[in-house]
Parts: sequence; structure tokens; C-alpha cells
Amino acid sequence: MSNAPFEIRIPDLIRNGLLVWVLLAIILLVGLVTSVYTVPAESEGVVLRFGKAQKEKVQPGLHFKLPFGIDDVYVLPVKRQLKQEYGFATAGA
Repeated sequence: MSNAPFEIRIPDLIRNGLLVWVLLAIILLVGLVTSVYTVPAESEGVVLRFGKAQKEKVQPGLHFKLPFGIDDVYVLPVKRQLKQEYGFATAGA
């Protein structure tokens, strides 16, 4: 024992670096999960990078973006076709 009034004990997990690797793995996993998005078939997407719209529209499908809130995606329904029938009915409708 030393002359210090109290002793700080560092757990073995921190001393061996395991905790650092676990935290890095969690951050990487969250980054991967937040960087994938889907645009539905009848829609187009707009990507905002730091709040400013990018020039290209995003077509339907699976896409990647920058994680952790750098890129935001807004999905807009643009190809939806609505049908109104007057005076007759379609078979099976």
C-alpha cells in the first residue's frame, strides 16, 4: 500500500483493452445500421447533407448514406396513381 489516502483500481477489462474494442464494435455497428435506407417503388428520395439538398434524386431501391446524422433522407411519393370510378365497377374490386 502507498501513502495515498485512497487507491483507484482499474478493472481488468479496461486494462486489457477489451472494453475499448467492444465500444468500437458497437459504434461501427450503429454506423452500418444507420447508413442503409430503402426508397419504396412509387417514391423518390431527397438526400440532405448537413441540411443542404444534394443535386440528384434517389431512385427506388436500397441505398447507402453517410451515418450519424450527416445525411438525412426524405422519401416523397411521386409516382402514385389514384383511380376513381364513376358509374361502373371493376370486376374483383
